[in-house]
Amino acid sequence: MHSYTTPLTIVAADDHAMFRNGFVLLVKKHIAVKEVFHAANGIEALEALHKNPVDLVFLDHQMPLMDGVECMHIIRKQFPKVKVIVVSMLTAVSDIKKMIKAGAHGYMVKSMDGADLGEAVKTVMTNKHYYDRHTLQALLDEKIKPSDLKEDEHPADLTAREIEVLREITNGKSSKEIGEELHMAKVTVDVHRKNILKKSNSSGIADAIRFALRNGIVSIKEFLEG
Repeated sequence: MHSYTTPLTIVAADDHAMFRNGFVLLVKKHIAVKEVFHAANGIEALEALHKNPVDLVFLDHQMPLMDGVECMHIIRKQFPKVKVIVVSMLTAVSDIKKMIKAGAHGYMVKSMDGADLGEAVKTVMTNKHYYDRHTLQALLDEKIKPSDLKEDEHPADLTAREIEVLREITNGKSSKEIGEELHMAKVTVDVHRKNILKKSNSSGIADAIRFALRNGIVSIKEFLEG
């Protein structure tokens, strides 16, 4: 009998296909599933969320192209109604804290059993947070209460013009093209680019694009279809 009986549309995001496939089978034994979308990295998870009405994401911590922490930040900003349970091999307090502060609704180690999984889903789908016993013990050993870990905020203190430039950057436009689009000199665009990188603490354009996604300056839809 399913621990959670309302059928859910889920995303299983893990770069190891063998684990992911086995995990989905375990999920189906303990909760009612309407549809499952597989993702091998954070980008594929976001694409699935963009294209489908997803209820719940099971998210790995370490993945290529975009890891779980970065993906979690963007999900929280772009898809605030979607619940996320982290399923990870990482048990260090520093790793757990990153995910909780990024906005995860639950955290479980990959050695969990089915009963724990069902309880986790039931808990997060009723707007509560779930941490398995391994996670709670790791936090308690460091005298940390999950409720003390406030979610990170990433204020975008960019000017209106810098936001316009950043939106064009996410579309892959060069400084010359941005200048023509926004009616400004190329040198002015370059100054805005420099300020954007500094204010967003970005080492390059890829980081700036992540900043834009994380802060809702561009939506996943705009980014994927731009």
